[in-house]
Amino acid sequence: MKKKSILSVIACGVFIATLGFVLNGINSVLIPKYYLMNNLWPSTGTFRQFYEMEPNSIDVLFLGSSVCVNNFIPQQLYNDYGIKSYNLGSEQQSVLLSYYWLKESLSYQKPKYVVFEPLFLIECNPNSPINTKEGLTRKAIDPMRWSQAKLEAICDITGRDSSQSALSYFLTNIRYHDRWKNLGETDFSSNEYFMPKLYGWAPGRDGIETVEPFEESDENTSYQLRPDMVEYFERIVTLCRDRGIQLIMIKVPRAGNMVPMDYAFRKLAEKYDVPYYNLLERTLFDQLNVDQSIDNVDHHGNIYGNMKVTDLVGRIISSYDTFPPIKDGQFEATREVYDQIRTSFTFSSVEDIDAYLSSIRKPGYVVFMSAKDEAVNGLKPSTIECLRAFGSTVNWEDKAGLFRHAYLAIYNHGKMEEAMTLETGGAPLVWNGTLEQLKLNYSIKSAGCEDEGGPVSSIVLNGTEYAVNQRGLNIVVYDMYLRKVVDSVCFDTYGESTITRKAL
Repeated sequence: MKKKSILSVIACGVFIATLGFVLNGINSVLIPKYYLMNNLWPSTGTFRQFYEMEPNSIDVLFLGSSVCVNNFIPQQLYNDYGIKSYNLGSEQQSVLLSYYWLKESLSYQKPKYVVFEPLFLIECNPNSPINTKEGLTRKAIDPMRWSQAKLEAICDITGRDSSQSALSYFLTNIRYHDRWKNLGETDFSSNEYFMPKLYGWAPGRDGIETVEPFEESDENTSYQLRPDMVEYFERIVTLCRDRGIQLIMIKVPRAGNMVPMDYAFRKLAEKYDVPYYNLLERTLFDQLNVDQSIDNVDHHGNIYGNMKVTDLVGRIISSYDTFPPIKDGQFEATREVYDQIRTSFTFSSVEDIDAYLSSIRKPGYVVFMSAKDEAVNGLKPSTIECLRAFGSTVNWEDKAGLFRHAYLAIYNHGKMEEAMTLETGGAPLVWNGTLEQLKLNYSIKSAGCEDEGGPVSSIVLNGTEYAVNQRGLNIVVYDMYLRKVVDSVCFDTYGESTITRKAL
């Protein structure tokens, strides 16, 4: 009997352990994943990468909503000012969520400064008891490791919002049980998520919006901050003081009448003796040196505006401290990643073929080239040198001998593969294949003016046609970090290298 009891206990323990293992696996698969490749606010990758940082290696932490995610670029701060920072912002991050991520982060880092973007001190989601919708709350909480901070956050969230279940944060399959219908590769390959290391930054959106700076006013303008968000701001102030951290409040520019909101933020900052900067206030806005025909600094802004805001933030932080020019291996390793992604978001301004070819000759790009009709007659010597820099071995100077020939090339991992027909009037050149590491299927075609079927350029990637299909050299650029096509152009290299760009 005694032996049977022991065996029963062992069997029960094995069953519970197996059940726990299975549930944990189900939970990790069903939780939604938000990455830069498919989401403007890549919180899953942001928070996972935070845990990968070397302990106590960060000088500055950023907290706030999506405007924080866009406007504060850690790699730029390191490159230009030697400031090692991490952006822990997330989409519609309420002050409650900012507080708990600050508390969690201090178990891993000892920052000297915390920069807080105060937008969510105001009423942003009036129907939410915590000022953030449930789905966006989970974006911030689900990726957090299990810890005292996470347990307290769940208790606070579900205590204030009775529509949310505490159990569903522990057994997330309860909340996400319907997701099995739409599971993708990244749901199962959690350790191979596709996101470049940008320390929490996500580039702003395209487009231009103008903003008007305002003059600071002391008129008693009534603007109500949300009391529960002020309560969590007080907790942030207390936590920073207890840890010897300088808290700084920085409001990014926003179109509209900012005077009432600014007054409320400024008075709150004065109450708690927290330095406050509103970058739309005229004296600070002038320091941004904004060209509003190019630089969008409104709210999320564009990448040019993001860089202007980050530069001024770097100057503000540097006014408090000296950051010795000590190289950090983490940030040194990601210089090239940031440089390439910045290039990927600024392609639209490059129209000179030589400058364009030079900008896309990076190991992080896969470049597909396909000639249509005729692509050699108008090639300049400087353009030929740019093609040779890719690794091309074609005798481009022999324009008569190559006139109206088909041409294909793929530039991948710094190496060029190319093919050119030996004569006109034959079958089109066609390449089909797969880049296994990227899981990218390609089918590309080139035909000269007199080739069978007529002139054509086709560059199909994973079933989608990207080629402009105009006369000259058609080029499609695939960014291996962003895991997407970032540009498609055709230079008419028969004539004067005029450019046609395809909308993506």
